[in-house]
Amino acid sequence: DIAMDRDLFYEAFPHINMMKKNGRAPSLYDEAMARLFLKTGWTTEARRHVAALKRSPFPSAGISLEAGICRSEGDPYHESLALGLLMELDRYDRDLMLSRAGALEKTGDLDSADLFLHQAAALFPNDTGIKLRLAAVIQNTRGSGPALPYLAAALKLGVEPAECAV
Repeated sequence: DIAMDRDLFYEAFPHINMMKKNGRAPSLYDEAMARLFLKTGWTTEARRHVAALKRSPFPSAGISLEAGICRSEGDPYHESLALGLLMELDRYDRDLMLSRAGALEKTGDLDSADLFLHQAAALFPNDTGIKLRLAAVIQNTRGSGPALPYLAAALKLGVEPAECAV
């Protein structure tokens, strides 16, 4: 992971192969290879390892990496589908919710993003980021008037006015 974070890809391959040779869990090897190939942009190879992960005892890792591949390929529709599968596994993950809302927005399905962000706001009533995102989506779909209560709620929670670029 250190080698991949520093963009030193050539150092990562021997370390990952050593994991495989030392008998580490095959799913660890597939996850490391998928992450490496995703980072290098070799999505076809990454998908091969993601498919193996999805068949392993850790399918959530494969689904998460699949969403990352879709994001890197500019495919928000399939990204939102993968994130939806992850949401079935952990529906209380705030970052996952915001990622899915972003993918839905990119597909142009603002009504679904609106509905989804309403559900997220109900789960996290004190989250200003979700309220601001919801206000922005509502402004884009229904205008400024209906977005004002959500913007006001975010301001009431302590958002600086400069952050409210709705």
